[in-house]
Amino acid sequence: AIDGVWAYIGSSNLDARSLRLNFEIDMEVLDADFAAEIEARIGSAIASAQPVTLETLKARPFFIRVFDRLLWLGSPYL
Repeated sequence: AIDGVWAYIGSSNLDARSLRLNFEIDMEVLDADFAAEIEARIGSAIASAQPVTLETLKARPFFIRVFDRLLWLGSPYL
C-alpha cells in the first residue's frame, strides 16, 4: 500500500521464474478503504513477526540445516 490510497497485491516476485514461467497474477487497486485494510494487515503482520538472527539460524539442528540446503538446491524446480 502506498500513500493510503493505492495498493498492489499479487503473487509474483521479481525473478526469472515468476516473470517468465509461473502463472502469476497481480492487481492494482486505487481505493482508500482497501489500501487502509491492506496497511492494517501489513502492520499486524509486522507487529506479530519475530526477528531472525544469524545466531538463531546457526543454532538450528544439523538435520534441519541440511534439509534447507537440499530444498534450496531444488528451488529452481519447485
